[in-house]
Amino acid sequence: MNSLNNTINGINNSIDGINNAIYGINNAIYGINNAIYGINNAIYGINNAIYGINNAIYGINNAIYGINNAIYGINDSIFGIVKAKNDINNAICDIVKAKNDINNAIHGINNAIYGINSAICGIKSSICGIINAPSKCHGINNAFSCIDNAINGIGGIRNAINGIDGIRNAINGIDGIRNAINGIDGIRNSINGIDGIDGIRNAINGINGIDGIRNAINGIDGIINAINS
Repeated sequence: MNSLNNTINGINNSIDGINNAIYGINNAIYGINNAIYGINNAIYGINNAIYGINNAIYGINNAIYGINNAIYGINDSIFGIVKAKNDINNAICDIVKAKNDINNAIHGINNAIYGINSAICGIKSSICGIINAPSKCHGINNAFSCIDNAINGIGGIRNAINGIDGIRNAINGIDGIRNAINGIDGIRNSINGIDGIDGIRNAINGINGIDGIRNAINGIDGIINAINS
């Protein structure tokens, strides 16, 4: 009888051990399920992060597209400025040629005035020498004084022509315009520096390594499926 009781007690103890083991297994499964839940939450967070990164890449690509369009517009503007610079340089050449023509004309007028004055002096001396009468020479001198005054009026023309120097000075000021235009080269060099955007673009393309992260996450799904099975 004692032997039977001992056997029954041993069986009960074994059953208790089995129940305890099953309880431990259930606790372990509960822990695994909690771990899987945590992994799923982590995957959800990673997917949200990837979604945010993709949105950021999309925004960066749009920004690069806008920058490229801006560079295209700036290059068009520079082309227009360079064309305007060439047109201004051509106009400057025409102005310089006109300035030289004006100077030549002034030189010719001065020579003509000098010749007229010399001719009047010669005529006056010749007439007085022929008449040889002081009273008549006095009248002739008065008459020639009027001519002299008229000729001296040419001095006003000369002064007006000399005013062309003001035009000449203004024309010379075009050098300032030319220097300013040449400064456009500095703008062009600065704009060309924007081409460093390619480096930004390449760096952004490197973010496409996210596919590797995504693949790794997909691998976790396989682990979870294996555990659930």
